[in-house]
Amino acid sequence: MSSLRKKHQPRPKRLELKRGLGEDDSRFSPGLQPDVSATLGGHIEKGDGMAFKRLSVDEMLKLSLPWVSPGEEANVALLKNPLFAALFPHLQVAHVGVYSVSTRAENQKAWRLSEHACDLDARHDELVRGIHGSLTMLAQTTDLAEEYLRLRDLVLPEGLAHTNKTYREESVHAAMVAARLDASIRSCFRAINFNDQNLDDLVSAWLTTAKKLGEIEEERARLSPASAALAAEINMARLRWIRTVNTLVASSLLVNLDMHTDKVLFGDLRQAERTANTRSGQRPEGFTAGTSSNASVTPIPVG
Repeated sequence: MSSLRKKHQPRPKRLELKRGLGEDDSRFSPGLQPDVSATLGGHIEKGDGMAFKRLSVDEMLKLSLPWVSPGEEANVALLKNPLFAALFPHLQVAHVGVYSVSTRAENQKAWRLSEHACDLDARHDELVRGIHGSLTMLAQTTDLAEEYLRLRDLVLPEGLAHTNKTYREESVHAAMVAARLDASIRSCFRAINFNDQNLDDLVSAWLTTAKKLGEIEEERARLSPASAALAAEINMARLRWIRTVNTLVASSLLVNLDMHTDKVLFGDLRQAERTANTRSGQRPEGFTAGTSSNASVTPIPVG
C-alpha cells in the first residue's frame, strides 16, 4: 500500500480536479478576501459569508443603513451604477428584514441561541474549507493524489456543499463521520501537519463544532412555538442580509470602481469583517490554510 511521504515530489502534470459543490471563486472582491492561496480550490470564506455570519444584527444594520438611506454618499454611489442599482431593492428588503427582527428581541433566549448558532456555523464552515482545501492542495502537489482524495471524500463526500447545509444536517453528517473514523484514519490525519497543528486537530474541532450546532438545534426545538418561530425568523433575516451583501460584493468584481467609491461602499464592511474575525479568535494558532510551505507529512501507511 502506498504511504504518505515526508518529501513532496512534484507531479509532472497537475491533477485536474472537479470543483467542490457550492464552490465559487468569485464571491469576494480582493479587499474582502482572506489571505489564502487559491490552490485550496476556493476561498476560506463561505459562499454566503463566513465572517459576515459573525456580525451582530446591530453591526449589519449599521453597515447597510448608508446603502439604503437616500442622500447618503454610499446610497448615491450605488444608484449611479446600473448593476448596483438593480440590486438596490434586494438590499432594502434585506435591511428591513434585519431591522424587523431587531425590534422583536424581547425573547432573549431565542436571540442568544440564534447569535450563538451563527457564530458556530461560521466556525464550522471555516473548518470544512480548511480540511477540504488542505487535502485538495496536497493531492494537487504530491504524487499521492488518490490517498489524499480518499481521505478528503471520506470526511466531506459532498465537498464544499457541506457549508450550505442546515445546522441539523451539518450536525448529523459530522456524527456519522465520527462513527466511522477509526484509529488508522486518525493516524493518517495526524501525519499531516501545519506548524503546531495537524489535520486531526482540525477534524476534531470540526466534529465538536458540528455537535454543538446540533445541541443548539435541540435547545431551539424545546422553545415555545412563538420563541422558536422568532429564532427561525432571526436566522432567515440574517441569512438574507448575508447573501444579498455577498452578491453586492461579487458584483463589484465586474465594476471598475475608483478607490474613493470603493472605500465609500466597502470600507466599513472590510473593517467589520476584520473585527468579526478578530473577535472570534477561533482559528487554530499556527494553522495557515493554503500555505503549502507550512505543511509536512510524516511517513505513515494509508488504508
